[in-house]
Amino acid sequence: MEYQKRKHPRLSSYDYSQSGVYFITICTKDKKRILCDIVDGTSKPIVGRDDLGTPFYGIEIKYTPTGRIVDKYIKSITQNYENVSVDKYVIMPNHIHILISLIPKDSRRAESSRPTKISQIIGVLKRLINKEIGENIFQTSFYDHIIRDEEDYIIKWKYIEENPIKWLYYDEKEPDEIIT
Repeated sequence: MEYQKRKHPRLSSYDYSQSGVYFITICTKDKKRILCDIVDGTSKPIVGRDDLGTPFYGIEIKYTPTGRIVDKYIKSITQNYENVSVDKYVIMPNHIHILISLIPKDSRRAESSRPTKISQIIGVLKRLINKEIGENIFQTSFYDHIIRDEEDYIIKWKYIEENPIKWLYYDEKEPDEIIT
C-alpha cells in the first residue's frame, strides 16, 4: 500500500522567525467539537469593546474544561516569549484562530542562535495542552497566513471577531457545511 506524500504547509522560501504578524488556525483531531459551545445570548448589538468597532451580537462562548486549558496556554504565550504578542484569538468548538505578532528584538540584547519561529510557538502550545489533557487533541499541522498589510490585519481581526456569529448561524442551518 502506497501512502500519499504529505504536503508541507509552510512556504519553503519564507523565514517564519522574521518580525511580522501571522494568522494561525489550529484544528482539533477529526474536527471534534471539544473546546466550547457557542450560544446565542441576545440579538441586540453591543458596541464599544476593543474590537475596532465591530458589533458584538450577544454570542456567548462557553468553554469546556479542555477549552479552559487551551485558553490558559494561549494567554501564556506572551509571558513565555519576550518577542511575541497574541493580538487577538478566538476558541471555537473545533478550532482556534490566533493573530500572533513576532516583534523585533531589542538590538542591544544578544541575539539567540536559534530565533523563535511560529512553528515552534504553535508546537509548544499544542504539546503543553496535550500534556495537561493527557491525549493528543489536535490535527498534525496548522494553517498559517502571513499578514501583508494593515488592511489584511483588519480583515483577519474581524474574521476572528465574527467567527462565533458565523458558527452559530451555520451550525444551526447546515451542520456539515460550517465555514472555518
